[in-house]
Amino acid sequence: MHTGNSFEEVQERLKRVMAQEPGLTSNGFKSSWKPSNTHGRSSQEVFERERRELLEDEVVKFDRACFLLGGIGKSAGINDMYDTYNIKHRIEECLWTFFRYPNVHISNGATIAAAIDCGFMYEADGASAYINISDEDYFKLNAGPPIEEVPER
Repeated sequence: MHTGNSFEEVQERLKRVMAQEPGLTSNGFKSSWKPSNTHGRSSQEVFERERRELLEDEVVKFDRACFLLGGIGKSAGINDMYDTYNIKHRIEECLWTFFRYPNVHISNGATIAAAIDCGFMYEADGASAYINISDEDYFKLNAGPPIEEVPER
């Protein structure tokens, strides 16, 4: 799926979000800083690796998530029914169902970054965040974009 933005343009947008949220990693907000998840590496090493993963490996996925989240409305307040981890699964299902991307995986961090880039209000909750998405728009993610808006692969 090509959204018309160059890799460099999308990566710059992602860099801006990461500068705004210095604790954001591919797994979400400071999610792997726990000593039990470091497998012998320091928490700082794991954090830095996860930041690099988000900036280097998740750029195209971030762009796809922005495309889908940018097509839905925003509610007046934060919806605490669906966190970004739930939303990422909806995005993955949409990408598989409508674009036939095999083995689609979008990180929680890329989903959070996309929501921030698209102007959603957000509230961090552990590694995830809640955003101002309505129930109706949450379920629209499975309906997919209107056919005339589907970009080329």
